Amino acid sequence: MSKVVHDAGAAMYWVSPPPFAFPPFQGAARLYAGYRTITGDHAIDAGQSLADARGREVGSKQTCGQVRIVRAGDVAHLTDDGARIYGQTIARDFGRQVGFRTSPKPC
Repeated sequence: MSKVVHDAGAAMYWVSPPPFAFPPFQGAARLYAGYRTITGDHAIDAGQSLADARGREVGSKQTCGQVRIVRAGDVAHLTDDGARIYGQTIARDFGRQVGFRTSPKPC
């Protein structure tokens, strides 16, 4: 996939997944670790926006003065708040990498 992107003249950005405590999703972090080593590709470590201080999965997060529920009950999906925080983190970190004006802290 990376070769196809590069051959088309575009830049490849791999985005880290949020941490998962349960199989089968635990392998996602290992895949990302490999992808981020591809020469010429870029990495965005946004998954940590939905982790605790040790990088582990959390169900809720204190951010911008409020507790936000970030995981849906099925542990595989994000809530609206979780998706918003993750998406805002991706946008902020991508913007920083390409020199765009950065957005405020994701809430």
